[in-house]
Amino acid sequence: MRRGQILGAAFELYRKSFLPFVGMAAALSVPLTLAQTYLLEQVRVEELIKVEGERLVVDPRFWGFLAGSIAIGLATSLLLSILTAGLTRAALHAVAEDRPRMGESMAFAFRRFGSVLWIGLLTALFMLAGFLAFIVPGIIILVRTLLVMPAFVLEGYKGSEALKRSWRLVKGEGWMVFGMWVLAAKAAR
Repeated sequence: MRRGQILGAAFELYRKSFLPFVGMAAALSVPLTLAQTYLLEQVRVEELIKVEGERLVVDPRFWGFLAGSIAIGLATSLLLSILTAGLTRAALHAVAEDRPRMGESMAFAFRRFGSVLWIGLLTALFMLAGFLAFIVPGIIILVRTLLVMPAFVLEGYKGSEALKRSWRLVKGEGWMVFGMWVLAAKAAR
């Protein structure tokens, strides 16, 4: 397929399967969003850390708030990896059979929990290293790793092999992949 055809097919797929895909995403993201909102409503950070004279005073509740925030952040990252794997699998079914299989797709992602977690962690560490080096290498790494989960779900690559496969798939097409990613992000808003 040519670039325009790929983008058109992707938008058509998401248009046809909009409600099942949104339902799948909502099932995982709504509980975490509610937990985050609850945590933020319970405590105001400015009340937990105060400067009194020359001393920094930290309320003991701050550590619980910090632990809760870290736990929710980790859970969000993990569930985002699982959701990406599930949505990729559902998209595969939607293309092959003209209907996504949401339950089977999420079961697929959860059955491969360890692999999904490992790929998500490797990708995050790889991108973090790029962003620490400078912003531009981080963006390049982000673009080059956008196909990690499809390489895992569709082609069966695991761990670092999925990263290498994504890197090879994007090589020479970075600007096109980046553009599609930006368009998809804009469309999701």
